[in-house]
Amino acid sequence: MKNPADFPENSLISLIIALSVAFACAVLTALIAFLPQTRANAAYQSDLSRHNTLTTTGDPTRRSIFTADGNKITARGFYGNDRVSAFEIITNLKSSSLEFKPFPDGTYTAVFEGAPIVSQTYAYIRLVMESGDVYNYRVEYNQGWFFGDNGLPEKNEDIVENHTDMGAFISSLYLVNEDGAARDAEETLFRVKTLTDEVTAGLDGEYDKARAITGWVADNIYYDNDARENDVSLDTIAINRVLDVRRTTCAGYANLTAAMLESAGIKAVTVIGSALSLSEYDVLLTISRHHEWTAFWYGEENRWVMLDSGWDSGNNYKNGRYTQKSSPRKYFDISPLAFSQNHRAEKAEYREYFSVPLYFASIEGTTETSNRTASASEPPASEPPVSEPPVSESPVSEPPASEPPASEPPVSEPPASEPPVSEPPASEPLVSEPPVSEPPVSEYNNPNAPNGDLPLYIALAALSAGVIITGTVLLVKVRNRS
Repeated sequence: MKNPADFPENSLISLIIALSVAFACAVLTALIAFLPQTRANAAYQSDLSRHNTLTTTGDPTRRSIFTADGNKITARGFYGNDRVSAFEIITNLKSSSLEFKPFPDGTYTAVFEGAPIVSQTYAYIRLVMESGDVYNYRVEYNQGWFFGDNGLPEKNEDIVENHTDMGAFISSLYLVNEDGAARDAEETLFRVKTLTDEVTAGLDGEYDKARAITGWVADNIYYDNDARENDVSLDTIAINRVLDVRRTTCAGYANLTAAMLESAGIKAVTVIGSALSLSEYDVLLTISRHHEWTAFWYGEENRWVMLDSGWDSGNNYKNGRYTQKSSPRKYFDISPLAFSQNHRAEKAEYREYFSVPLYFASIEGTTETSNRTASASEPPASEPPVSEPPVSESPVSEPPASEPPASEPPVSEPPASEPPVSEPPASEPLVSEPPVSEPPVSEYNNPNAPNGDLPLYIALAALSAGVIITGTVLLVKVRNRS
């Protein structure tokens, strides 16, 4: 029997080479799996400023404050009568701990500690409310949790601050439909003024009035999926038609909200830009998806307040049917940092709705105008009531998506006699945000989902297999030579 010490030198070299090849294959597998993802993540995260704190809104009656410190996230908040029933971190986690405490006075606290798997660079902080509403906020991870600043908080505010005055002619296009005239404009503004006075009755401050107006629009106007899927025109988003049929798309929500704010003596602008889901945050700066919302000037605090009554509306109109659902309040006075997670402003317009009647009177060769917009006296007999929304036959479950520009042909108007559905099935999704803004179950926290560390396991398995195979081959050779 040969002594192993006499084993030929070239066989030792072969062993070293085989082990090196196995190790190189394992490393290459890991690099192929991880480098593209790492580079993609670094591409957008490298441009983000890091914030340790996110305050969700400027509304002291409904907000949360999140703080990130290393692998720990703490939260506290209060939402009035709609309490937080669950606090979650939605992502693939290596290991974590979470302590959530709701208190009898409606406040809550939460402490989370954990880190995501190697390939996951963000998570969602999810608040589940007793009403069933769900609020999601994105948090980034790169050697610790942080809230990303992509530059949009400041840019969005700058665009609103430097808004364009559109004048009476352009404003008229959003006030009355194509057949509108001086009397139609006056009657529409009278309806807006009367409605605003009813909604804000008993309220003194601008902020409280703005909150009430936003809530009324979100609760009583329905997102028109039929128009969005077929044709969105100026007629679809004209304020007089929105009040008539109680449905529109995002631009109509923004127009009516701005007109009611103006009627309450609060300067408001319509903001045009793009809105994407939270999962598309990394491309928010480069992808356009048409959306419109509103901002108003809050003089008491010397700042512009962002709001999106369309995304705060749970109501839906689909296939000729109205479906009513609770409306969350995530987007009233949402903080600039939170708003920048899915909204990008491109321009802002101040539309002079209350100068439209005078404009129409001038082009019609008459100076006869009405002061009805300044008082709540009796409306014209021909005016349809503003207190009774169109009604529906059965509920629908499909939510709205981003809307195309408002320059396409008009959509036909259904009969005004459709009945409302006040209680849709509990399984119906909210219309306030496109579903893609909520992370799908298959992506996070799903035990059947692909493991993000799988490439690492493959690499280790390849290395182990290479060592085992090489050792086995050499052992066979040694025995054959013995």
